[in-house]
Amino acid sequence: MTLEEKILFYLYERRGLAERYVVPEDVTQAGLSELLGVKQSHISRALTDLKRRGLVYERTSHIVGTKRRKKAYFLTERGEEEVRSLREDLLGRYITVRDGNGKYREWTVGRFLREINDRGALSFFEMIHDHIQEEGGHLVGVVKTRQQTEKSTDIPPIGRFYGRKKELARIEEALHAEKIKLITVISLPGQGKTTLVSRSLRGITDRHIFWYNIYPWTGLNTLLASLISFIEERGLRLPKEGAWGEVVVKEQKVTERILEALARLNAIVVLDNFHSAEERIVEWVRILFSMIVEKNSAMKVILISRWRPSVYPTYQAEMGRGVLEIILEGLEKESALQMLADYGIRGREALKAYDITRGHPLAIQLYSLRPGKGEEELRTSLKKYVEEEVLDSLPVEERRLLQYLSLFRLPFKERAVSPFGEEGFEALRRLRRKMLIRERSDGLLEMHELLKEIVSSSVMDGWRREFSEKILDYYRGEGGIEAAVERIYFAMKARRWEVFLSELLRWGSDIAARGYLEIGEWLELAREMKVSEWERAQLDLIEAEHLITRGEPERVQRLLRRVEMRVKGRRGRGWKKVKIHLLELQALTNVERGVEEEALKQYRESLRISRESGEHIEEAKILNNMGVLYLKGGKYNEALRCFKNAEKILSDVGGGEQLITVVLNRGDALIKKGEIRRGKEAYRRALEMAEDIGTKALQGVAMERLSEIYFSQGRRSEAVDLVK
Repeated sequence: MTLEEKILFYLYERRGLAERYVVPEDVTQAGLSELLGVKQSHISRALTDLKRRGLVYERTSHIVGTKRRKKAYFLTERGEEEVRSLREDLLGRYITVRDGNGKYREWTVGRFLREINDRGALSFFEMIHDHIQEEGGHLVGVVKTRQQTEKSTDIPPIGRFYGRKKELARIEEALHAEKIKLITVISLPGQGKTTLVSRSLRGITDRHIFWYNIYPWTGLNTLLASLISFIEERGLRLPKEGAWGEVVVKEQKVTERILEALARLNAIVVLDNFHSAEERIVEWVRILFSMIVEKNSAMKVILISRWRPSVYPTYQAEMGRGVLEIILEGLEKESALQMLADYGIRGREALKAYDITRGHPLAIQLYSLRPGKGEEELRTSLKKYVEEEVLDSLPVEERRLLQYLSLFRLPFKERAVSPFGEEGFEALRRLRRKMLIRERSDGLLEMHELLKEIVSSSVMDGWRREFSEKILDYYRGEGGIEAAVERIYFAMKARRWEVFLSELLRWGSDIAARGYLEIGEWLELAREMKVSEWERAQLDLIEAEHLITRGEPERVQRLLRRVEMRVKGRRGRGWKKVKIHLLELQALTNVERGVEEEALKQYRESLRISRESGEHIEEAKILNNMGVLYLKGGKYNEALRCFKNAEKILSDVGGGEQLITVVLNRGDALIKKGEIRRGKEAYRRALEMAEDIGTKALQGVAMERLSEIYFSQGRRSEAVDLVK
């Protein structure tokens, strides 16, 4: 193989470093020279040729362990395609194999590599570099002394540690809690995830700790070989069953044996950089975790990742079912100022730096690299750094798409880039590959918060309005309350006032009831617009609902009385909607005051008006509220009639989340009545509907209620299966 080919193969295995701020020495000329045993001048000439062919590009980067910046080298997309082609060609070629006894045989390179790497301890580069030689113009495979299995690393050392007292306490508590089996620590790169976990494990003497760093090129076989070595070094023996990676995924008995051994060791398994894990590793950890939960094993798993791993469903973390999830944000002010002081930044400059970085450790480090001296430079140094190191290297179409996506406030679907055509989808694919856009466990896409703030600040006003129009169009194709909130917000940003008002009038009540703080600002803006009398009355009712969530009953009553005066003698469909909404809020306030009979009268009157005016969604909403009131009073048959009628209406008109809520309430009524089987069926139906429309919160509610039934019946394994 040529020197250029060896460089390509090595850089391919290090391709995960391309978007890091700080990279190791081995992707510089000096590092490659030492690694390959070739003079640096030869490396330089080879890299010049590879750059000319468009296979490699260079970037000045910070190097681990040094303060100087050096030129580092990474593969282009064309370079990665070239490596894949070279690898496929190489694996099919025949070579002469010489074993340790001096015997020769003819094998393909692919078979030879499989034979010397039965446990996956070697990377592809290590195999071709150490075991394939060129002799007399021919490739010769050399079987050397068996390579020692890659071992787990020690707990990483830590220097100064800043803040994180709450997070440390939560991890310490979880390590001693029987119910918590998995701990995940999630954040942007450089936020101190590894340091936090390392600090939390210091001083533990009654457990064996397996710490393993995962890289993009780490295979499942490599991980398992290290784990098996860790177990055997501590006096336990596991069966040798061939290619562990294939066996473990297919045969759960093998995983059970590993789990039993780790439980006997009272082990803590720490997988760092888990966001880099290949799918087979993620699948295996998913299987391992489910077994830990099922068998109530004493071992723990800690995953350190840039984003939520797809090992467990989101609701499981939110409900604390076997999982503790810690998402690191910026340091509190005191700790951030101490960190800045250690970098030599104090006084007013430190306060300004804190204002810029918001206490994010990565941002503080970047700021300290080039602190500004003037007011403007102080406030923009971080932005300049990111622009120089990340944004300026992006092609125009990628940068523009990144700016557009930075304006999204919520995770989004891939179709969000459809306004940019096929080029947009291709640019999105490249941004995801560069880890500037990441995929969540639920399939939605998002941008790192710190990066989002910096990128969005660079969007010019003209483009901001244009992008807001596009995002508004995206949310027109999305259902649910969150999409309605975003439609109102982006209609305001795009200055589409007619859309803003119509969406606010349609969804304002539901938004206010959910406690969204933005509703107050939107109501003020709407009152300055030219609106009709009934629209103004509806805005008053939305404000009243907003004030109910804030606990201001006197202001609520004043608004309701004002609307009641306005609505007298009014006719027309708009005023009927106002009357319905007014009666609902009056009933709600009466329920809170304990005047339930009066509340029922108001619900019945609003129900009559909604039926007369054909407001089916409102009719179903009122029936559901009446059912909840009957259920509270122990009138289960009346509650079930209300829920059944509401369910029928919403099934006909497509009620979405509202329909799921009604079905869950019907299940509650059935359970209260003692009809467990029918209640369970209602919960299952609600779960299926929530899964169909992707409503995670309601999925979690349905699963929780089903698992409670199973636990109450003593069917623990079924409850655990549901949680899994």
